[in-house]
Amino acid sequence: MLVGKEVCAGIYLTLATVVAMLFFRSLGRDTKQAKAVSAIFASVSVAMIGYVLYLASDDFYLMRIGLIATYVSIIWVLSFLNIFVLYYTGQKMVKTRSMVGVSVMLVLDSVLFVSHYMVNIKNAFIEYEVSGEHFLLCEKSYALYIHFIVCVVFLLAAIANLYIYSFKVAKVYRWKYLTIAIWLTIFVIVDTILRMYNSPIDYAMLAYPVLACFVYFYLYRYRSGGVQSAAQALFVEEMNAPMMLFNHLGEAVFVNRRARELFNIDTESLESEFLKNNKYLTINPMLDDQELEATINSDNSIYYFKVHYNLLKDKKGRKIGTMYLYEDVTESKKAMILAEFNADHDFLTGTYTRNYFNKYKEEVRTSGKLPLHCAIYSVNDLSGINESYGVDIGDKALSRLAWLLQQYSGAMDLVVRTSGNEILLIITDSNEKKAQDVFARIDRRIAGYEVEDVPITARGSQFTVTDIDDFERDLKKAKNNTERLKEGKGRMFRLL
Repeated sequence: MLVGKEVCAGIYLTLATVVAMLFFRSLGRDTKQAKAVSAIFASVSVAMIGYVLYLASDDFYLMRIGLIATYVSIIWVLSFLNIFVLYYTGQKMVKTRSMVGVSVMLVLDSVLFVSHYMVNIKNAFIEYEVSGEHFLLCEKSYALYIHFIVCVVFLLAAIANLYIYSFKVAKVYRWKYLTIAIWLTIFVIVDTILRMYNSPIDYAMLAYPVLACFVYFYLYRYRSGGVQSAAQALFVEEMNAPMMLFNHLGEAVFVNRRARELFNIDTESLESEFLKNNKYLTINPMLDDQELEATINSDNSIYYFKVHYNLLKDKKGRKIGTMYLYEDVTESKKAMILAEFNADHDFLTGTYTRNYFNKYKEEVRTSGKLPLHCAIYSVNDLSGINESYGVDIGDKALSRLAWLLQQYSGAMDLVVRTSGNEILLIITDSNEKKAQDVFARIDRRIAGYEVEDVPITARGSQFTVTDIDDFERDLKKAKNNTERLKEGKGRMFRLL
């Protein structure tokens, strides 16, 4: 025996403290992998404390409790290790008959082991003494053999799963899984060698806290080097374009500063959560490269982006990951919106232009929302006003006429400047009585205004459109009617 029980108990207690500390750290993470790791830590902690109890006591009853807790906890460590491997390799845990069978086998093994060694106290343990210190030896029984076989099956299943999966994924991820598989293989070899060492103290127990610590640091410190290094070399952290890179399991491996600001995500985020929170990203699974448009409101500012989506694959077509690169097109988009607005709106009156009017006719032709009640208005002798009083007065006269039409029309109605001196009002409500009421209010309102003491008169004519293809013909007839109105016979209004 290398050292005494008390020294070994101190060493094991120190390791148990380290594992417990990492256990509490892992509780702050909410991923499935983290929960599996937390369960591993909890089981290892119980195993270590149980063995410390066995080493620190000379009481037969307490030593027996410590050994039973240790051996039962080990099988739970290995079962949670399997669950971790399943999550780590991206395999979904489903409640199939096989999984239920494994769970039942785990529970039955634990119950069988505990019941056998708790009930048969005298026959289940052999007490002996070495160098004046008391030790227990578990009697070889069917419960012990079954327990050993189940532990071996769980451990080998985890290792085999990692080896098999490492050759299914893209080469860039291969060592991510091979590293754990190789380490677990070394763990088995070391555990076997330590158990072959004829000592009353089970030094193989030292491997379990080391296993737990390795899983913790590998899980939370490891990053996908191949893809992430290439991405960081190409896209700088401080670039203004948001960029995110997810691995083959949908885990974020790189998120630059701009992406963190706009989307509130980090390297703990999942691609599924990102897509759920950004529903405009309608990814077509049949296409590897796609472009989408996005409008994002952040910090009371509106940003326009062109989103470049790329599905990254290796030469054999295996998925490496997905990349989302947001190209900021805010300035060009705003310029385009402004250009479209200017094309559809008259700069002087703020009304719609002929360009928008033609689009509207196509919309009506498609929707069939008829009839339309309309009226065409114009300022009498506008050219004469411009010559006598100046262009500013003429512009104000026309602008005030447009303003009156906008004030008395509804939100869905259209006011269109069809030519230099003509403004068209379209009442979209098919109710003729409501339309006539609007026209009547306008007729009453356009009288009694002045612009720098200059009297202005306007003339107007109403018409109803029942067929959109006859709109221009009906409009021309209405214009002809206004031409027949003599100055003074039309409605007069004076501009303030």
